[in-house]
Amino acid sequence: MMIHRLSSMLKLNFEQREYLYSLLALEKLKNQVADPRALTQAVESSNPLIKNDVVISTLEFNFIAQWFHIVIRQLIKAGWGQIIPEEFCQKLKNKVTEQEVLSALQTLQKLNLISWDESQKMYTCPIASFSTANDISSEAIRKHHHQMIERASEALTEESVENREFTSATFAFDKKDLPEVKELIRSFRDRMEKLYANDKAMDIYQLNVQFFPHTQGDP
Repeated sequence: MMIHRLSSMLKLNFEQREYLYSLLALEKLKNQVADPRALTQAVESSNPLIKNDVVISTLEFNFIAQWFHIVIRQLIKAGWGQIIPEEFCQKLKNKVTEQEVLSALQTLQKLNLISWDESQKMYTCPIASFSTANDISSEAIRKHHHQMIERASEALTEESVENREFTSATFAFDKKDLPEVKELIRSFRDRMEKLYANDKAMDIYQLNVQFFPHTQGDP
């Protein structure tokens, strides 16, 4: 198809190709619906050039490396801004203490990842999302990933199959393709969040993607 050849000629990455395909699909549908504005907004939300998140330093991330910091922030973003520590503990399956909740709130506020609205007497999120730089070695980031993997291991036995999705694939792989695979995984992660993140939802889900070698590589 011409669109595939064009994508190859322009050397578009996965996310850019998906956006191009979405634009073409939108053009075809515009004449078939009475009001195309909803379609246009949906396509624009997947624009790879639109970045709503703020990149924080690894030093800053060190203060919120424990898994529950980000979960608490997401709950605040979803409307749990009027803080009752006991309710947070129950919501997080009593895996955190009230003191940990209070400490997390103070840390998140110091980093400007949440803010206190005095008029409404509640916490809010001043930025849509945040991230760290890619491919940066950091003990704090390793600690965070270790904890999220532990949460996944617990969910494997604690959650019913209806509430989770675990799957895996094992295959031979050429290491030279690793940069492209990393880009594909990151594009999938970002696209999934754009499509399904819902600030009105009251449950926080975790997406973990692991891609690693089982074998010893060449020296």
